[in-house]
Amino acid sequence: MKTFSNVQFLKFTIEKPDFSRKLYHLKNDEDLFGTLEEVSDKQTLGIIETAKDAYTIKRAGFFNPYLTLRLKKQDSNLAIAYLNIKGGTVINLDGISYTFKLNNLYKNQWCWFNEKNQILVTIRPIISGIVKADIEISKDAPLYEPIELLTLIGFYMLLKYQNEIEN
Repeated sequence: MKTFSNVQFLKFTIEKPDFSRKLYHLKNDEDLFGTLEEVSDKQTLGIIETAKDAYTIKRAGFFNPYLTLRLKKQDSNLAIAYLNIKGGTVINLDGISYTFKLNNLYKNQWCWFNEKNQILVTIRPIISGIVKADIEISKDAPLYEPIELLTLIGFYMLLKYQNEIEN
């Protein structure tokens, strides 16, 4: 797997290569930058893999929904993020806070922002079943180490949101 810091381009996609599995690839052409797989029966547990590490992500809570992020083989949480679709979901990784929120309703753009409120990643999910998304990263985004992880966490949140709408 590659990292965003190793490339010159700023546009990527998230695709579902096999419709029989809930596995998504973050890629540019043939280069793979990360994966997200939904693994639990209720589809709330996911595994995210990047060039740096493998993580588990889980959505929990009913009245106060939140995400937990762990290194794959560990029991302690790396981060907890309380979901707030209207105002923005904040997650703290490596001492830096990142906010995920809707940036443009009409263009269906969801973005990760840094602490200075600068856009790092823009995710545009494809409406037809949300099995694909167009990703654009800012030129400064590769300076932030967890940028591939953040991209896949954002896509995971959009998948969970889509699942709730459908059910």
